[in-house]
This record gives sequence, structure tokens and C-alpha cells, in this order.
Amino acid sequence: QIELHDLNALTLDYCDYRIDGGEWVERQPVTWLCNRLIRKAEPCKLEVRFKFSVDELPSEGSPLWLVIEQPQSYRIRLNRKRVKSKPEGHWLNFAFKRIDIRGLLKKGSNELFLECDYQPPLEVEAVYIVGDFSVWQTGETDFAIRAPVKEVESGDLVTQGLPFFAGSVSLKTEVELPLPQEVGANRVWLVLDGFKAIVAEVNLNGKECGVLAWSPYRLDVTKQIRKRNKLSVKLFSSLRNLLGPHHRGEEIYFTGPWHFESEQGWVWDYHFVPFGFEGVCFVYIR
Repeated sequence: QIELHDLNALTLDYCDYRIDGGEWVERQPVTWLCNRLIRKAEPCKLEVRFKFSVDELPSEGSPLWLVIEQPQSYRIRLNRKRVKSKPEGHWLNFAFKRIDIRGLLKKGSNELFLECDYQPPLEVEAVYIVGDFSVWQTGETDFAIRAPVKEVESGDLVTQGLPFFAGSVSLKTEVELPLPQEVGANRVWLVLDGFKAIVAEVNLNGKECGVLAWSPYRLDVTKQIRKRNKLSVKLFSSLRNLLGPHHRGEEIYFTGPWHFESEQGWVWDYHFVPFGFEGVCFVYIR
């Protein structure tokens, strides 16, 4: 079982756009548009369109936000309905303003439309749909919103509805084990195999066992172990999969602005870092 402690997100970093009523330029990275406007350095009429799919609508009444920088600079429409540009607080960062969009999504194709009288030095950035849902990749640059995931398999959570997720989740299971004295052991280690997260908090049978942040990913659980055990592992992610860079084709261990902006070496598909672990082992030591 999985429990999310933070809302999930869909990052929209590809867009269609047109300038001064010209022809639409389709399926372009938002950073390329931003660079073009910076180089142009002139006022213009700017229209930007983001497309995404919804296979299953979020539960009625659950939080659902559009997160955008400088919303007051735009006239915003979602599925042809006007969206108030006045934000209701922020999300993760003071620059990430959140706008309530409950009731505005629809099943199938959705379009978010931004229009403004562009004035330098406004920077056009990626936007985010944030709420209680899962996200599934359906094409090279396409994703769909579906119902929240309640159960997952061991392994990478990125491919199980959380590609852009930033926050913490708890993975819970029950397991029957022999007591140490039954197998002649005097110590039991809990080991997380294939650990891929920033940090993990481990709870066994309602008792905190410790925190894992570096190798070896193991904890002494001799005092907490029972015949029937309830295990909870709380994983914390970074902002890497939410913010990117997503389009360099391989993992980068030092990131600068050029990794987001440069057209050279751009990969159209998305690259994520794994989030999760492959399995849990209990090691009995005599």
C-alpha cells in the first residue's frame, strides 16, 4: 500500500505558441520560447497553449491547482473557461503561485491557454497541474491524469503514477517472520535493496527504527521484530523529477541553467531519476 503525504503534480514544459497573431508554432519546449522572447527583447502579443489529457477526473472537492509564476501577467483560460489570475497562496516556492481550478478539468483532451501583452523581461516558464491524482506517460511527450494509486509494486515509483512527484510517501506492508531466538540469531538487520531516495524513515510495529540516508541502507530491528509485523517505510524525494532537467538524456550530477536552456543535446523524451526501492530483506545474524 502507498500513502502520499503531498499532492502529486504534472509538469507541463512543452507548449504551442504564436506571436503577434502569426502562425502557431507547435510542440516546443517552453525554455526555447523563453529564449526566443529574451533574444527578441521587444513587446508583442503572446499566446501560449498547453495540452494534457485526463483519463479519470480527480475526486470532487479534492485540492486541484494550477501552479504558475507571475499569473498576474496573463489572461488565463482552461478549456475555454476564464480562470482568475489572482493566486491563493503559493506551492513549494514563493514564486510558484497556486490558482484553484476545481471543476474546470474534463475527461479527454484539456487545453490551458495563456495570453499576454508581453513586455521584457517577463520570462515564460513551465506550469504545473497539482492535485490528488496519478500521472502516466502515454507517449514521448504526453502524460495523462488518472485516479490516485493505492497499491504499488516494489521498485521505481516513477513508472507507477509518480513521474513528477516531489514530497514524501509511505509504503506499508505486513510480513510474518521468525523470532531471533527461534533461529539462533542474536541480531536482525532490516535492509532496503536498491534504495533510490533522498532519505527514508523506517517504522516497524509502530516503533521508529531510524533514518536511512546513505549506504549501507540497513537498520538494527532486533528489538522491534515480532512474529507478525507491520512495516512502514517513509520515502522523501528531491525536486529533481518535478523541475528537471528532464531532457538531457542522461543523469547530470551538476546542474546549471544551460542544462535547461540549451537546444544542443536536447532529448524530446523525458528522463527521470528512480524513486523507491527494490525490496526489503531481514538478515538474521548469529
